[in-house]
Amino acid sequence: MFKNRLRPVHPGETLREDFLEPLKMSASALAKELHVAAPTVNDIVREKRGVSPVMALRLSRYFGGSAQWWLNMQSVYDLKMAEKEAAKQIEKEVRPREAIREFVENNEWQIAEIRAAVDEAKAGDFASGKDVAALAKKWKVSVS
Repeated sequence: MFKNRLRPVHPGETLREDFLEPLKMSASALAKELHVAAPTVNDIVREKRGVSPVMALRLSRYFGGSAQWWLNMQSVYDLKMAEKEAAKQIEKEVRPREAIREFVENNEWQIAEIRAAVDEAKAGDFASGKDVAALAKKWKVSVS
């Protein structure tokens, strides 16, 4: 499902329904006017191909308006399709940088303890049996 519950609208649908049908114009006729191959326009109208920057320039020149409008429509469509196809997988795989920073900050004391223990181990500074017994007594645990 899409975040705003609206289905993505391919620019080809807009081209077909809002431009070609009202003009009673075929994709082939438009292709001739744009000086491109008929299958190119046909694929866009059938939603099999996206609107490229060059095609956006051609469409805006012919129909008026801006090339940016056509590209924005394509970009919104592409992003919505990516959300539909990949958003859940990306949420599973990619952690937000802020969440990682917060995790490290919240667990910094543990990281410091581990580093200190590694440094002590490297220096050969291990607890004696007496030290272990004192800690066990303090924390009321048995040490075998």
